[in-house]
Amino acid sequence: MKNYLKNIFNFKDKEIYIVFIINAYYVRWEIFSNNSTISSLYYRLKNKYNIIDCSLIINKKKINALDKSIKICELFKNKTDIGVDIHVSTNNKIKIINY
Repeated sequence: MKNYLKNIFNFKDKEIYIVFIINAYYVRWEIFSNNSTISSLYYRLKNKYNIIDCSLIINKKKINALDKSIKICELFKNKTDIGVDIHVSTNNKIKIINY
């Protein structure tokens, strides 16, 4: 049983699920690699949703733009989590770009 649980919670090559909550009403699901960083979030927001200037809050922690090398999974509440809600605040007009 111990090995079974160890395999379930081994996140080396698994996907993580991100829910962007943009300006408290626009909700989008995204999938990222477990190795993705904060920089990956900014890249996706810019290239898919035309969001250039924004602030991010993950688990009630405001993410500094200088923290771009931090892995997303390091900000999960529990090591067994496979996803997180990210609150995005922006003044940019949201539009989906072919990604």
